[in-house]
Amino acid sequence: MDGPWTLSLRIPQWCPSFAVRAGRTTGTGAGEDAPGGRAACTEDGWLRLERVWAPGDRIVLELDLAPRLTRADPRVDAVRGCVALERGPLVHCLEEADHPGGGLDDVVIDADAPPTTEFRPGLLGGVPVVVASGRRRAASRSGTWWPYQDGGAPFAGDPAEDGGELLRLTAVPYYAWANREDGAMRVWIPTG
Repeated sequence: MDGPWTLSLRIPQWCPSFAVRAGRTTGTGAGEDAPGGRAACTEDGWLRLERVWAPGDRIVLELDLAPRLTRADPRVDAVRGCVALERGPLVHCLEEADHPGGGLDDVVIDADAPPTTEFRPGLLGGVPVVVASGRRRAASRSGTWWPYQDGGAPFAGDPAEDGGELLRLTAVPYYAWANREDGAMRVWIPTG
């Protein structure tokens, strides 16, 4: 083909920014012109590169894998008020092995603190983990075995009331869980 033609590359919804190189030119996901051709459009999730292509042209697409918090649809009752930790296309999860001292049922995440990524070479042969701030709710102070409380009173053990124990949450890729020791695992983490 002698004239220009369009090459379409999928930009996933989870990707907040990207960089693309075609030949010797570079563009970004910030509305710049496509490398060596007309403007790239990503409104519908596709990056379109239109140019005259030559044999041996090389295209490099770099997708941003920044960690993020994802909320479920609030109509899903089981995870209402919870978030999942994700990095790129991968879902991450908390494991009890990384959070000793009481299981994961009382762990809440600080949704206002942005998560970060760390590479742990000694963990499961070397994996990137997502790290976030959180708390472990304090044990109920009701002084009774009955787990329910007066609906009008603040919930005893609510981190907003007593602060709870500060935690550094470590989330491993979902594909890698259950490879160290028996224990709880959690994907959807309450926000408080």
